[in-house]
Amino acid sequence: TRVRAGKVPSDLSDFVAKNKAAIDAKNPSFFLCCMYNDDKGQRQLDKIASQLGFQKAVFFTKGKKIVKEAGNPVDSFISSF
Repeated sequence: TRVRAGKVPSDLSDFVAKNKAAIDAKNPSFFLCCMYNDDKGQRQLDKIASQLGFQKAVFFTKGKKIVKEAGNPVDSFISSF
């Protein structure tokens, strides 16, 4: 779903809250496609992941381009599990 201007939409936060036990039982991770690629992006990720209760999280920029490339940050994050 979308996160705009650093704000978690209520339907997403409601879903996570309602299903927290089931989500936690599955070793969850949070992925954020962000327009920032510096400390501001990391701060936004930390804030949103904390609000939703996710311990493992990663952000990346240029989502369409990055998913098509080998060796991107998302691949490294996923392989860490």
